[in-house]
Amino acid sequence: MSTGQRLKFWFAERFAMIVALLVLFYLFLPVLYTFVFSFNNYKKSNISWNPEGSPTLEHWQNPCGPPGLCESLGTSIKVGGIATLVATVLGYGAQQARKLYHAGNRDKETPSASTGWLSTSVNNW
Repeated sequence: MSTGQRLKFWFAERFAMIVALLVLFYLFLPVLYTFVFSFNNYKKSNISWNPEGSPTLEHWQNPCGPPGLCESLGTSIKVGGIATLVATVLGYGAQQARKLYHAGNRDKETPSASTGWLSTSVNNW
């Protein structure tokens, strides 16, 4: 096997992981930007780094200083918790419904088994 073929095979084996890592990096980039610029000693705008007096911990000394900030954080955590619970319950219910459906139709052909691309995914559950 040539080096080019080995490299192609190595990349093909790890393609999904590489894409997943790139997507995660892309999604977390704004969080990283916000974190880094939270140490910026800005005057009017926090878009560009101010070399005078940066980095600083000034903005972290009183995190609940701006009005409504801690209340907003609490609301966000509550909404996230409720959304997680709802998604968990809906996912569990969907799983149970799928099990019940397939348990009653073991000997029958599923309605979508003859629809082409759906037949593989439905029958291999």
